[in-house]
Amino acid sequence: KEKYPMNIAQKLMLIWRRFSPLEERLLTAVREVLPPSAQTIFDAQVAGITHARRFDNEIYFYRKLAGKVDWRGVPAFSRIDEFELAEVRFIVDGRLYKAKLISIGGHIFEFVVTPNPTTIAFADWDSATTARLLSDPITSESAYDSQPIPDAWQEFLERDQTLNTGYWRFH
Repeated sequence: KEKYPMNIAQKLMLIWRRFSPLEERLLTAVREVLPPSAQTIFDAQVAGITHARRFDNEIYFYRKLAGKVDWRGVPAFSRIDEFELAEVRFIVDGRLYKAKLISIGGHIFEFVVTPNPTTIAFADWDSATTARLLSDPITSESAYDSQPIPDAWQEFLERDQTLNTGYWRFH
């Protein structure tokens, strides 16, 4: 049985509240590890969120105007690719949880939380969080360094290109 099941009042509260206590704590923890130059942008994005969609272990954030996603007028990070912005670790009732905030298109988009946080949306945390920045949202470079192609793939690509591959071409 769930230790912290949401009661009806809490479920109804989420209809009118933008964020659950869990989401508020996670966003606060992320803000604390951001570079000062990113905090203002982050604050504007959080203020601009009008809708949170919650699934088992994912929480999506949207700015909806007239029923459509619309981030116009809200500052964006310089980095517009999809990347993991920050990670927050916290403990509830002796169980460790990890939440990663993903940014897409210059805006915060989703928290991926493991294990499933549904039952702890309103629970107290055992201790302070541990948060760390995974990627600087202000730099436009990807956090992923290019890596050389493994030898086996390199050999495959160097094989005779006259193989009948239909419409596929190897580059």
